[in-house]
Amino acid sequence: MRAAILILVLSLVCGRCFGVPEEARKLLEMGAADCESEMAFLDVLARNLSEQPDLRAYVLIYGGRKDTKRDEIQIRGARMQRYVVETRGIAITRVEVVNGGYRERFTVELWLVPQGAESPVATPTVKSQQVRFKKGRMERFREPGCFPGKYVVTKARHA
Repeated sequence: MRAAILILVLSLVCGRCFGVPEEARKLLEMGAADCESEMAFLDVLARNLSEQPDLRAYVLIYGGRKDTKRDEIQIRGARMQRYVVETRGIAITRVEVVNGGYRERFTVELWLVPQGAESPVATPTVKSQQVRFKKGRMERFREPGCFPGKYVVTKARHA
C-alpha cells in the first residue's frame, strides 16, 4: 500500500518536472441569469485569472431546447467577454467565449486551462433541429455594463 502511494506521488511530481501539462478544469456552471448574477459569476473567473497568470479561460455557452432566444448565445457571450476584459482588466487573449451548441436548458460553463493543456470540448445534448427558440429578439442589455461590443463568440469543437 505504501509503495502504491509513493509511486502515485512520484508520478505526479515527475509529471510536473517533465512538463506534462495539467488538464483543463471546470470552475463553475450556471443557468440563465440576470446581468448582475452573471457579473458575480464572472468575478470568480477573473479572480482566478488574476491570481494565476498562466491560465486561460474558456466560457462555453449552450442554448436551451426551449428557453433561449435566437441570438441569445451571441449577445450573452459578448457581454461576458466584455465584462471580464474591460471591467476586470483581463487580457482578451486569455478569455475565449465559445458557442457550445444546445442542451436541455441554457447553460454556461467556466473553464480554466493551463498553458499547454487542451481546451475543453463542448458537450451538447440537443441537436439544433430539436431547438424551439423563444419568440422575439434579445434586447441589447440596456443595463449598465451589460451590452455587447466588438467581441465575437466562436463555434466550439464537439466531442
